Amino acid sequence: MDKFTVYAAGIMAVLVFAILISSYIGHTKGKLEGTDDIVESIAISNSHVKPKEVLPAIPENLEPIGFTLAGIVGGFIVGYFWEELFGESKR
Repeated sequence: MDKFTVYAAGIMAVLVFAILISSYIGHTKGKLEGTDDIVESIAISNSHVKPKEVLPAIPENLEPIGFTLAGIVGGFIVGYFWEELFGESKR
């Protein structure tokens, strides 16, 4: 294997390990509240204005499906333009 592949695999392994550890810690600590929920509750308590939805919200039980679909669409877009983005420059 070349050096890039070894470095990329090592960095990927470290990132996956960090994600696994942080999700385990979050699971054992209890209910996780998202940053947007915290900021929204602070804004409501300080401004006394009712929140309004600009975009329709995805229900919490369907969020994994929404993120999966967004990843698939993003992957297709990057895959389609891969050669233009990272291809060899033609002279």
